[in-house]
Amino acid sequence: MRDLRVLLPPLLLVLSACNGDSGKDAVFSVAHKAKPAPVVKRGPTIAEQTAGMVLAASPARSEPIAELKFELRSRPTAGQPLTVDLALLPQIDASSALIELSGTDGLRIADTDASMSFSDILRTNIYRKSVTVTPPAEGVFYLNAVATLKSPEFSEVRNFTIPVIASPAIAAVVPARK
Repeated sequence: MRDLRVLLPPLLLVLSACNGDSGKDAVFSVAHKAKPAPVVKRGPTIAEQTAGMVLAASPARSEPIAELKFELRSRPTAGQPLTVDLALLPQIDASSALIELSGTDGLRIADTDASMSFSDILRTNIYRKSVTVTPPAEGVFYLNAVATLKSPEFSEVRNFTIPVIASPAIAAVVPARK
């Protein structure tokens, strides 16, 4: 009983130290487990969205204003139309972008696909376009793209080259007559 009388005043002092406070200034505070931050589901990254695409070659040595990726939907064959998927990956924000396409050595580009434009360019977005080209014969051809990004403060140009290696046209096999 005597021990209880000795321990009771310090125990009451400890219990009254909180005074119903939230624990900020209390001498003894209870450790609370913090709630985990809500998980924010993010969409796929630019690299994930352009997986399987190849980076177009550019002779520019300066800081890139944009990158251009491409993918051929089928194997290029002489005289056969080929769809090329393009993805412009701007590295800067701009008010507009223009891409002009040309082919080498007779590589034909569909008239409606010779140029494309986009507005309100953000470096966090991907700008896509599919174009149709036709290699005239067997061999190596190049699809050249000139990308121009503009804003009121600047106008920047970058050239890209996409190789198209066409195989010979496959002749229909006619069975031999007996």
